[in-house]
Amino acid sequence: MKVGDRLHSRKRIITPTEMDLIPLLTGSWNPVFWSDEASRKAGHGRERRMAPFYYLVPVSIGMAYQTGVFDRAHGYPTGLDKVRFFTPAYERDTLEVDIKALKVASSTGSKSETLLEFTTKKQTGEKVLSFNFIMAYSKRSLKPGRRS
Repeated sequence: MKVGDRLHSRKRIITPTEMDLIPLLTGSWNPVFWSDEASRKAGHGRERRMAPFYYLVPVSIGMAYQTGVFDRAHGYPTGLDKVRFFTPAYERDTLEVDIKALKVASSTGSKSETLLEFTTKKQTGEKVLSFNFIMAYSKRSLKPGRRS
C-alpha cells in the first residue's frame, strides 16, 4: 500500500441480533439502544433503534479486515485518532467503509507507523464516522517477503 491508496469495504447491515447484544455486552442501558419507541420519542425521527456510536468503530475496523488491508500486517495497533461521529446509524442500516493510506511504514528506522483514515457511510451516503487508525511495525517485520 502506498500513500494515497484507497480501499473500499463490502457493505454490511446492522442486524437486530447485534442490536440486542451490544447493550448486553457493554452495559449501555440507554433506552434508544433497546427500543424503537424510545428512539422515536427521543426525537431521532426514526422507526428503529439507534446503534451506539462506540460500537461502530470496531465494526468499521472489522469491515476493513475484509478488504485485505491487514493481510500482510505484522504490526500492532497503537491508537485511534481524530474520532468523529457525524450522524446516527440505526438497526438495519447498511454501512460501508472507505480507507485511505495517509502514511505508510517504511523499512528505515527501528520502528515505523502506518496511518489509515477510515470513513464509514450508510446507504444514504451520509458520513456516520471517521477516524485515523495507527499501526506500528518493527523494522524486522517490514522486510520484503516476510509473512510470519
